[in-house]
Amino acid sequence: MSPYLALVVAALPRARPANFRLRPTKFKPAAMVSVAYWSLSGFDSVSTFAGEVEAPHRTLPRALLCGCLLMVVCYVLPLTAGVLADEEWAHWKDGSLTHVAQLVGGRWLGGWVLASSALSNWGLFSSELLEDSFQLLGMAEAGLAPRFFAVRHPRLGTPLLAILFQLVILSALIGFDFESIMCIDNFFSAAAATLEFAAAVQLRRRRPAMSRPFRIPCGTAGVAALVALPIVIALFVCVSTAMETRATLTIIVVGLAFGLLLYLPLWLRSGAAEAEGAEPAAPSEEGGEQGAAGDSCAPRVNSPPRAIS
Repeated sequence: MSPYLALVVAALPRARPANFRLRPTKFKPAAMVSVAYWSLSGFDSVSTFAGEVEAPHRTLPRALLCGCLLMVVCYVLPLTAGVLADEEWAHWKDGSLTHVAQLVGGRWLGGWVLASSALSNWGLFSSELLEDSFQLLGMAEAGLAPRFFAVRHPRLGTPLLAILFQLVILSALIGFDFESIMCIDNFFSAAAATLEFAAAVQLRRRRPAMSRPFRIPCGTAGVAALVALPIVIALFVCVSTAMETRATLTIIVVGLAFGLLLYLPLWLRSGAAEAEGAEPAAPSEEGGEQGAAGDSCAPRVNSPPRAIS
């Protein structure tokens, strides 16, 4: 965050409020929503490794609040300073913020921002690898994915085969440009969020007495009203990103087909159990709405969560 604060300070002497009145020559609302969604989403991913966190009922809400505030500051301040200092902001493209830093502070500031961006990209890669790997691990332990994804490293306890599987997927995607990767990631992220919102409403409707350590303080209708707009936004992101290019559409279709093939045996087993009169496995009683987001699949729980009234 330090280089971006330095960028803001260095841009102040060059600030021109008139730059805000300039309009981009090309404006794509769908692309804007897609970039904003990619930049501001992903907070639900923390549920997949909540079992690895000490006292998650206390730690996670604080961490999410601090992370959200810092994220907004890190976006708003540098971008505002850049717009005020660079009258060519309407023509920005990938990497332009480094150019703005060099423009207002010299080569040293440009290099600092570039190094910070590289470290940030590594952080994004590491966090995505962590989230996806533990999600696969939890799904395998819950019977929603092949059992071999539940294999852990004998000493470290990390989901070894799930990590290797993620690396194979990343190797296949590394040849795509940023916009294509963003579209693919946004589609599956928005689709997952839609299912999570729908599951939260369904759990409130069908299991109102379920233990909910993190309970939204309103009834079923209130929960449905809260998630209505996010669902609309998520569906818009799904449609707009799927239609971006043929390549992204192909990857999305292949990913959906692969997921359906993994789910088919589970669906068949569930149907057979219902036909025999056995009751299907219920969601975790410690999950509530959060369980819909994935924490019921967390591999370990270090301390029991405390209910919030």
